[in-house]
Amino acid sequence: MGYDVHITRKKRWSDDGPDISDTDWQSYVASDPDMRIAGVAQATTPKGETIRYQNALLAEWHGHSSRHPVWFDFRSGGVVVKNPDEETISKMCRVATSLRARVQGDDGEFYDSPVSGPKVWHRYAPWIVGIGIVVWVIRRRLATARREVKNAERL
Repeated sequence: MGYDVHITRKKRWSDDGPDISDTDWQSYVASDPDMRIAGVAQATTPKGETIRYQNALLAEWHGHSSRHPVWFDFRSGGVVVKNPDEETISKMCRVATSLRARVQGDDGEFYDSPVSGPKVWHRYAPWIVGIGIVVWVIRRRLATARREVKNAERL
């Protein structure tokens, strides 16, 4: 499990739409000195088991400050990175710009630039409006209660 962030040309990463071609992806990776087509990702679990994933167009990014490779998985006309941190999302935004694409999370939020972060307000807008209404109602009731207390004190 995990959260995927996608580099896509589609309106929504999971929809049908224009794909990033294999050739576009290979050309980009060849032009980026910090990336290379690896074709395989391998990791060892804390229990000592080896997990291996193969994909002919799987690329590694070696420019992350952690010095660990980050895998960019090209599949279904897009690029997927699992659980990216801010530095990786910033790199994804630069890659997307070169590929005339966008960066989009699993939930549909867009990452517009390396510094802007996700534009997720639209996901929370109904909750924000709902909370605003609840706060307004509570304030009105408190104001009414205060008036009633003042009126009762006058009697």
